[in-house]
Formats: sequence, structure tokens, C-alpha cells
Amino acid sequence: MSLLLLISACPGIALGEAKLLPQLAEWAMDEHPVRLKLSCAFESLMPFDEVRLQQLNSLISHISLSVGTQKQDGTAINKMTVQVDGKTVLSVQSQEEDVFRALYLSTVPDTVFQTQDGQSPFDLLFGEENAAPTQLEGELEGMGDVLNAMHWLEDAAALVQELPPRMMDWAKESVIRTPIKNIGLARQKITVVIPKGECDKLKPILQEACPMGWLNTFLSALVFEGKQTFVFHLSEEGRVLKVSYQGNCGADEESMRQVKINWTLRRDDEQVRDEFTLRAPAVKGGDKHVITYDRKLIVDENGTACEAGMKQEVTVKRDKTVSTVEAKLNETPVSGGSKLTGTVTAKITPPDAEDAPPVRTLTLTPDVTVNSGKIGLQGTLGVETKQGKRIQTKATLNVAVSEVKPFEKKTAEKTVDLDFVSFDAMAALRDQAQKSVGKALLSPLVLLPREDTLYLSQDLSDEAWQGIVNAAKTENETEEVE
Repeated sequence: MSLLLLISACPGIALGEAKLLPQLAEWAMDEHPVRLKLSCAFESLMPFDEVRLQQLNSLISHISLSVGTQKQDGTAINKMTVQVDGKTVLSVQSQEEDVFRALYLSTVPDTVFQTQDGQSPFDLLFGEENAAPTQLEGELEGMGDVLNAMHWLEDAAALVQELPPRMMDWAKESVIRTPIKNIGLARQKITVVIPKGECDKLKPILQEACPMGWLNTFLSALVFEGKQTFVFHLSEEGRVLKVSYQGNCGADEESMRQVKINWTLRRDDEQVRDEFTLRAPAVKGGDKHVITYDRKLIVDENGTACEAGMKQEVTVKRDKTVSTVEAKLNETPVSGGSKLTGTVTAKITPPDAEDAPPVRTLTLTPDVTVNSGKIGLQGTLGVETKQGKRIQTKATLNVAVSEVKPFEKKTAEKTVDLDFVSFDAMAALRDQAQKSVGKALLSPLVLLPREDTLYLSQDLSDEAWQGIVNAAKTENETEEVE
């Protein structure tokens, strides 16, 4: 469901009044099982030439992938199916409840692989230890990290509005008339200085103002040291338009940072705007962390337009890595829903060194229609990756999201507890699972029309390939008789 997670984390979606794709909040995906169906075509894929790429596209044009998810009664069920020309050739279902994990493979019937320590049976059977992620996986992970940071800013925006009345014991108020560009007119200024001897009182205030979620977990882990200063600029209605913070804090006393935050924010029916800067050099040493974030979301009669950018600079031992995400998204109303188009680009610039890898860039181009009310999404997602200026991958995903019937919990006659198998037994189970899945995926592809299997048969003689086809036909006929 990474596409849904990406859309829901897009920097235009706000918990304020003006929103991008507000219908997503109505979908209640935790309550209804949802399926994401994907197919793919490549325009470029290094190191393939044009002929090899056409062979790959001819093959994968027959393949579609469906991923479903459901949460019910404390159990999360995830189901993946692979179809070849509309026929299901592989089904994988996982079930999670607390630290219990179960995995069912259609290729190993009447068997459940389970763990009771939170480990994923799928990773144990199919994961490659110490395997390096692909570039696309790495860029998606990097984009996800930055988008998550954008997402928690919405929780932080709600937190900011809660803080002034909770800090009045240290507050100094003054009446002002200060215009803040694109934000509004500030009429009140509240300066809060929490002295060094009382800094331990700050954490409970933050926890009470943000009682749940990831931001609460993050704030609860912080240690504050020394004087803590907040300055709030409020509108005449009492809404925080600007906030600044200065003080030392960190995960522990050995990793303290000198944190400075400046943030102007607007939330109303017509616009959502943010200008956010965080600077956090280490109290000891030269490590630094800088985040800047700008967002403009405007709603008018033509729809919703969002422009956003986030830059994260991390310096460790004088080596600086820069990650950026830029988004330009437009939502326009259509019959039964709205259409989302635009681009989201993530770029990672590694430290400047002789052996440093090139700049890596990932660009996503959505062109999807999102239903109102009933869960549903359909359209395309363009994906492009670059190293330096050279395109590595360029593809178009056809995507469809729909609500499906509830999944049933599976049971099996045989249980394999992966927590207690020996090293040799695990190796045998891994070999059995991987070979059975490989066979289930390959056999139906072999039987496709000859012109669509050239990707598989390259470097094989006609005689050798015909032998593979004949074996697949024989096995297929045997399974149909059984």
C-alpha cells in the first residue's frame, strides 16, 4: 500500500481547514479491507537496450499484482496475489496480532509459517541477509523519511496552538500590531522563559498538549537542559501565527543539541502556509542538523494547488548529506471525485568526497482520480530515478485502489514455528519456499505466446527452450488432472 501511504503523506494534505484530497479522511481504511492493483511498463531500465526493454515489457504486460490490507479485531491481514492473464498463480497472506506473525503460501498448502517474537516469516524465508537496497528502494525510503517529517508537522501545528495557555506561569504578554507576510496580522506577543532550574517542567506540558501519536513518543524521549525560551505571535482571535523556540535538548545528556526553531503558519478555509526552519548543532562536536520547510496550499473555484519543499542537511564528522523533497500538486474536481496531478521529486546529495556516489534523484508523477465517499482510486504513477544526470529507471505504473470483501483468517493443518527451527532446517525451508514460489511464477510465463517470452529465452537454443515449455505443459496437465 506504499502508493496510499505516499499520497496520504504528500505535503499538501493538512489537518487544518484547507486540504488536499480531503476525501482520504473519509475512507477509514482501518475499518474496510482495501486492495491496490498494479501493472507496469518500462520506458527505460539500465542497463537494458531498446530490444531487451521491449522483450521485458512484452512479458510483464501479462502480469498484474494485487495487494490487500485489512485491520479487524486487533488482527492485521495482508494479502498479495499475482495474476498472469487474469489467472491467479500465487497467493501470499500474512496475519499479525501483537508480536504473533503467520504466513500462508499457496505454493505450500495446508502449512502456516509462524513466529511469536515479532519477526516477519516472509523476511526469514525470502529475505537476503545484508542485501543492499536497490536505488529505487533507497530513494523511496529517503522520500518516506522526509515526507513523514512533513506529516508530523501537522501534529506539531496542533501542538503549537495548545501551548500558550499552558505556559502562562512564565509568560510576559504585550499588545502589538505586526503584519506577518502571507500569514496575517499579529496582535499579541507572548514571551515565555522557563529558567534552568525549572526546565524539567517542560516535558509534561508538551506531553499533555500532544497526548498521542508519533510526535508524543518523540517528545517523551527528549531531555531538556538549561533555559528554554518560546515566543508566540497570536492573531486577534488568539490563533498562533508565529512561534520561535530556543533551548538545549536531545535524546540524552550525551547527544544534546542547541535547537533553534522559527515557524510561521496559517490554517484557514482558503490557505495553508508554512515557513519552518530548525537548526540543531551539537552542543559538543561539529555535528549539525538543519531542516527547512516551505508550503503553500491554496483553495479556489478551480480546485486546490499545493507547492512545497523540504530540505534536510545532516553533518556528521564534517561530512554533509543533503536530502530534499519538492512537490507541485494540483487537485481539480471531476465527476464523482477529484483528479490529482503534478510531481514529487526527492534528491539525495551525498558528502563531497572523491569516492562519493553521484547525486540520486527520484521523481513521482501522479495522474489519478480519487473517489469521493466510496473508497476508490485509479490512474497512473510515473516513476523516474537518476544517478547524476543519467536516467536509471523510467516506468509507468497503472494503479487502482478499491474496497473489497473482508478477508478470512486462514488456518492450516501443519504449523512450522520458525522461532525454534535449526539453522539447517531453516535453510531447507527457505529453499523449499523460494523454489515453490519461483516455479509458480515461472511456469505460466513459459506457456505464453513465443513472441512474449523472448526475455526469458534469450541465450537458449530453440531446442532447449522447447524442452522447458514441454515440461511446463506436462506439469500443467498433471495439475489439472489432480
